[in-house]
Amino acid sequence: MIKSFLFISLLIFSNTLFAEAIIRVRPLIELQKEKNINLGLISEFNNVPDLTKARLSKVVLGNAPRKGEKRVFSSSAIAMAFRKHLSKDQLNQVKIVIPNEVLVRIRTKNFDEKQIEKELKNKWSAFCKECNLKIQMLSLPVISNTDQIEEWNVEVGKELSKGNFTIPIYIKKINENFQQYWLSGHLRVYKKVPVVQKAMAYHERFTEENVILEEKDITFSYDSTPQLADIYGKQSSQTMSTGSIVWQRNIYREKALKRGEIVKLVIGNEVFELSTLGQAEQDAFIGDTVNVKNLKTNKIVSGEVINKGEVKIE
Repeated sequence: MIKSFLFISLLIFSNTLFAEAIIRVRPLIELQKEKNINLGLISEFNNVPDLTKARLSKVVLGNAPRKGEKRVFSSSAIAMAFRKHLSKDQLNQVKIVIPNEVLVRIRTKNFDEKQIEKELKNKWSAFCKECNLKIQMLSLPVISNTDQIEEWNVEVGKELSKGNFTIPIYIKKINENFQQYWLSGHLRVYKKVPVVQKAMAYHERFTEENVILEEKDITFSYDSTPQLADIYGKQSSQTMSTGSIVWQRNIYREKALKRGEIVKLVIGNEVFELSTLGQAEQDAFIGDTVNVKNLKTNKIVSGEVINKGEVKIE
């Protein structure tokens, strides 16, 4: 049993010891950031002594390209660097495989589903910073030789592409112009919105006890939601069930003034202000422009309703 174990161990050691030493130079090198390019950086080592690898890693071929640029090394230049820094014995003991040329570039963005999803979310978040975006069923265009892609950009338009979407992606390969392709998928939009905690009757007032913020799917909603501070104390415009989102339309708009009502007319600005009494010519809400009769002059003037029973004359 012991002899068998020794034989297997010696066999493994022997295979390792006499395995062919190979250095393969990669044809494409993508760097995350700018740094010096050396033989160790562009090579893959198999069964090469650590001292040799360490020595080659100190052999600088040149500076890295800047972002958006590239650097090309010929096979003859790389072969000369190996011959200059390896002895004849080392060259005889190792097989070196060098492509016709080596391209070195700074990596910009990977062309893969994860990176494209990240780019889409970054651009769409500008339209809704509070939203949690979830992309489903993302389908990328079929592209050959993706390792030749130098740059790509997506265009998301001027609003969130809620639900199913198809948007253009522009792809540039080495020594080629940008080409247009298409991405498709499904976008779900989630956001923290005011939600009713218990059923409410028509004209019942919203309180801190029955309305809180919860994350909800608002993908196919087209109304906006008010802030909690703008909800408390207001009346509901309809009956509401537990778990319902409080939309702007669900808040009953109480009229700020009614036709025939005596109101305060305000004239002036931040420096000075004059006021008199008037009579509303129509019903109105805060923010509406209305006609009122100045009771002092009996003239009809127009202004904006700025508060309950108060109109600022234009």
